[in-house]
Amino acid sequence: MDEQAQRNFQYFFDKNQTVVGVMGHCGNWEWGAISHQVYFSRMITGVYHPLSNKNFDDFMLKLRGRFGGDIVAMNHLLKRLISLKQQNISTTIGLIADQTAPPESAFWTTFLNQDTAIFNGPEKLAKKFNYPVIFLSVKKIKRGYYQIDTRIISETPAIHPEGELSELHVRELEKNIREQPFNWLWSHRRWKHKKPVNM
Repeated sequence: MDEQAQRNFQYFFDKNQTVVGVMGHCGNWEWGAISHQVYFSRMITGVYHPLSNKNFDDFMLKLRGRFGGDIVAMNHLLKRLISLKQQNISTTIGLIADQTAPPESAFWTTFLNQDTAIFNGPEKLAKKFNYPVIFLSVKKIKRGYYQIDTRIISETPAIHPEGELSELHVRELEKNIREQPFNWLWSHRRWKHKKPVNM
């Protein structure tokens, strides 16, 4: 993580603010979450979808939380954030937002020249709690070496019109992919849904 990336996080940590960290499946994204615990004493709340295989799910939870990360299933996230807020504990909410979203509830935009359904969870969370949003881009430097860069998307999400925050972080992801197309996980059926005709 470069110095500017660290400063972007520290700026909010110094004010005891929770931040929404958004990234895509670029480079070693698992390492990206773990590196947060190496560089900062501040907690990271990693959000995940439970796996159907219980043994493998338990293994992945141990792996992802071995440096002290707070790993939370998506359906328990809101309850956890409310509890942390009541305790005045700030965290970085780690979200990977480039998976295929259900078409009926998604934010639709043009992404890599195609109509694409985008998860609007990061935007909804940020606006609900007015938590700042940081985009993290992961770049491969050489074999086994990655660099995380960050960009502050918004310090005051509540003032943005609907869809704007989603559009902003999608443009950052697109830029990340175009710089290193080999670095993105192309195999996760990103465009399996068609945009509904009434949208």
